[in-house]
Amino acid sequence: MEQVHELADEQGLWWASLRLSTGSTLVAQNASDVECNPDEEDCGSLHEIVLTGSRVSPPQSITNNQEAGVDEGDIVKLYKNFLIVLQDGRLFSVDLGEDVSELRFVDRINVYTFADDDTWYDELLISDNKLVVTGYSYGNDNTEISVLEIDDVGRFTWLTTYFITSQDYYSSHNYATRMVDGQLVIYTPMYLFEYGVDDGIVFPLYRQRTRDGRDSAWRPLFSATDVFRPLQNTLQPAVHTISVCPITETDGLMCRSTGLVGPAHREFYVSEKHAYVWNAQDLYELWDLDDNWSGYCDSASLGDDYEPLTAAVYRIPLFGGETTAVKTAGVPLDQFSLDARDSGLHALLTWEPSSCFGYDHLPMKYVHVNADEFARTPPTLGAERYTSLPATRRYEPQNRFTDRYAAYSDTADYESGDQYWELSDIIVVPLANPSQSSRVPVGFGVERLEVFGGGLVATGTLYDDGLYLSTIALGAQPLVADREFLPGYFESEGRSHAFNLQVDEDGRGLFGVPVTVEIPYMRWTRMRDNSDLAFFSVGENMLIDNAGMLTSTAEPDDSGYECEVSCYDWYGNARPIFIGERIIALSGSEVIEGALYNGQVVELARLSLVSEAPESRERSD
Repeated sequence: MEQVHELADEQGLWWASLRLSTGSTLVAQNASDVECNPDEEDCGSLHEIVLTGSRVSPPQSITNNQEAGVDEGDIVKLYKNFLIVLQDGRLFSVDLGEDVSELRFVDRINVYTFADDDTWYDELLISDNKLVVTGYSYGNDNTEISVLEIDDVGRFTWLTTYFITSQDYYSSHNYATRMVDGQLVIYTPMYLFEYGVDDGIVFPLYRQRTRDGRDSAWRPLFSATDVFRPLQNTLQPAVHTISVCPITETDGLMCRSTGLVGPAHREFYVSEKHAYVWNAQDLYELWDLDDNWSGYCDSASLGDDYEPLTAAVYRIPLFGGETTAVKTAGVPLDQFSLDARDSGLHALLTWEPSSCFGYDHLPMKYVHVNADEFARTPPTLGAERYTSLPATRRYEPQNRFTDRYAAYSDTADYESGDQYWELSDIIVVPLANPSQSSRVPVGFGVERLEVFGGGLVATGTLYDDGLYLSTIALGAQPLVADREFLPGYFESEGRSHAFNLQVDEDGRGLFGVPVTVEIPYMRWTRMRDNSDLAFFSVGENMLIDNAGMLTSTAEPDDSGYECEVSCYDWYGNARPIFIGERIIALSGSEVIEGALYNGQVVELARLSLVSEAPESRERSD
């Protein structure tokens, strides 16, 4: 770190001046504990989990997850017959009843302790009857992990909260938490370049708040031997921490944590067996290290005959085993650019930083990393392993993997400036022969790409006149199977969880997306605005039909309900939900139930989470 500070000082980087302590006293040593406050009785005690050795039966997932068997943190989950909603730093419980139209509010509890902690609560997971809520406190620079319990009548009990020192994990696309077979998997970063030399090496620490409201002493989340040294040069070093924490019948959790030191840029992805971190340099590293970024970009524009910036992909086992890695190149577009199979890891990559040409020209590559290539002494993949793909020219290209294909969006060939941004193609890449990609014009600007059965669903806009949707059939000659148009409406949220689907074995089914009549300024969130939920049916040969809408009343609430924390919905507040044959819509603080009659979704019942809620219970309850 001293050498990095000296080099940063030579390059005139802003953080090189952080020579004195930033005020942090949380410096972890190569010890297994940190001394307790002598005035605090039993200050070092923590609730620890006793592993039972049995696997947890996962509840039914109602989330549009990237991987089967890997549940992702979201704002709504299901426990038995109870819908659990995370909103405003609170959990709400709704009894769905034994039959349709029997919605009943049950309980509400605050996840937060103090309203002035400036904490934002984003992600909810469930394991058996344990609820795990993840949030980030800007006031305390901590990731919070709260564990609560729900009983068989739908009432909540707070068990404990853990605090992990970290920087903000928030991502406008990805999720910080997963649940795999009863194991909580959480990503937390610490940007070392934000600490002064006199701070020492600041490893993540954690502490626990118990039922009596007391906090334990800070303890290291891992020891020095759990930290892996960098595989790349970096002037912006960070510790990327992956923690795997069993959740069982006892209070709390105990994590097995792994720290990866490398550049700050990363992508986090979880399969049923491993967590992956793709760690990549960006152009700022090149500016600072070699001072020849312009020459680099010039050589990059010539094609494949240049040396790309380095990257490394780490594989951390979830259920025991060694952490391994492979030295690679390129940068995933997001977590959906990674897909793990038994044969290894598939990846869609941009081949040099967007800073060279802006987002209007991103050369793309495909690579398959064999499972046996991950090693403790990481090998380097040769240039011949990467397959060149058509460049993407969209600002935020969408991409997904299916069983046999990878797909991503590109700007269509154009003749006028308007078409440059308005029209998209979908590039379909067969994994068995990635060099033989196909281009599928969809006729609008793609803003969402999702897997539906054996095909794809694309949504987007054209000249701001409404929402366009297309189904795409995949095969030897991929093509648009059908189109639908919803005039005057636009998708209000862009997160993957805002889309949800129900597919039968024959490939038919239903999907839903939140929509609004206003053109969203920031599509991935409407903050506290309510959305309507639009539904579409997909029939034989992927033919698509408008199946109607469940609409929000969006009326002002006069119950006296007040939000105290986490009052902007960064993860969105609208979800289409499919539970067996039942269709549920979450829109802001409303839960709406519908049913499909004669091909149309019609409303059966609705419930307000705030006007019918009792006073929030104290945690001692």
